[in-house]
Amino acid sequence: MTEAKRQAKILLLQQNKTFADLAKDADLALATVHNVLAGHKSSKKSKRAITNALGAQIWPDVPVSERTIIFDHNVEAESPSVEMAIEFAKQFPKGSVKRTGRVVSFIKSFSVTRAEDSDKAS
Repeated sequence: MTEAKRQAKILLLQQNKTFADLAKDADLALATVHNVLAGHKSSKKSKRAITNALGAQIWPDVPVSERTIIFDHNVEAESPSVEMAIEFAKQFPKGSVKRTGRVVSFIKSFSVTRAEDSDKAS
């Protein structure tokens, strides 16, 4: 077993995910994920997709370049002030949150992908 596959297994266990979940998150075929992790394929694009889906660097030459943040429905965030709650609620798509006073509640699940700063990712 390669070091990359070992690290990926550990991360998947911590995230309570399977290799099939990883393949879906990386938008790759399951066989491709296994081949890349086993070292049979070395496509930089595939490695980057796997790295970003895991949210952690498992190859020294492929840093995380983006992170996906998932907001589940019924999650609430409380702000220190009503004004901050209003500004926070404006950051999300219309119809995805509701605000009551200082509390912003997510009405439906959605995800946001954020590009990592290249200085920090290197």
